Amino acid sequence: MIGYRKAIIGTSSSFQYGHFINDMLCSLILVPPSYFIDSVIFVNFNVTTAKVYLKCLGIPYSEVFQLTNDWHYVSEAYFLRSKEVTNSLNVEGLPNLQKRFFKYLNLSDIASTKYRILNKKDGLWGRINNIEELTSLIQKTYPQYDFQRLDDSTPNSIYSISKALAEIKLLVTCGGSMVFNSIFMHKNTGIVICGSEIIDYPDTNLGYSLDIWMIYITSLFYHGRITDEDYNIKPVVTAVSYMLYAFENLKFPADAFNDYSYAYNIANITIMAQEEQKSFGRF
Repeated sequence: MIGYRKAIIGTSSSFQYGHFINDMLCSLILVPPSYFIDSVIFVNFNVTTAKVYLKCLGIPYSEVFQLTNDWHYVSEAYFLRSKEVTNSLNVEGLPNLQKRFFKYLNLSDIASTKYRILNKKDGLWGRINNIEELTSLIQKTYPQYDFQRLDDSTPNSIYSISKALAEIKLLVTCGGSMVFNSIFMHKNTGIVICGSEIIDYPDTNLGYSLDIWMIYITSLFYHGRITDEDYNIKPVVTAVSYMLYAFENLKFPADAFNDYSYAYNIANITIMAQEEQKSFGRF
């Protein structure tokens, strides 16, 4: 059994990149800095990648380890999480995460003017198999916007993906963890998400938390399952038109609501937040 005096734990019930961002990093940056002095950090994610991201966030540590089934003895262990465990630190975590990344990576001065399409790498669920057809149709339909594809390997490095996405005004991409790279995009930019048969609410939460326009397209694809079928690209092209309209008019066109609805009812969320505040006041 290995022992440490103090450990900070980035918790999540899942190990994907999106949960690394949304659960682990969002919780770690909300832990008071003094707790990290002479502390090791545990994350349920690739350690090499985690160290790079922690460096960019300015989080100190003596070492980073991956959570496994092994036992570790620590005199002091700290972790921060909500009662929902996952996808629940959006209001404070995501905006603070974005601010730190923007500062360290010098993203604020990059103008968001480009229109890009980004696919997942081969072998990952959610990949758009007919991406060339989709790209060609978007370029043909909206020639004035110079839509171009980003290389599938762009997300491999925080330095390449952060610079590439900070330049983007409108991104067309796949659902799931890929959308969490929007942490590197400016406010009032937009993302059209080619999603699965369910609404990926953690994806849409990013839009609400970071002030990014988003349209999530549902499809016949099963969430989390790799398929060799083509994606239905017609709704994607239409969604792009809705997004371009929103940029110009600061609202979605009326006909967009024939196909889409808001992910959340803001009035209901306000009531829930007020009830939560009342419950905190009882203690």
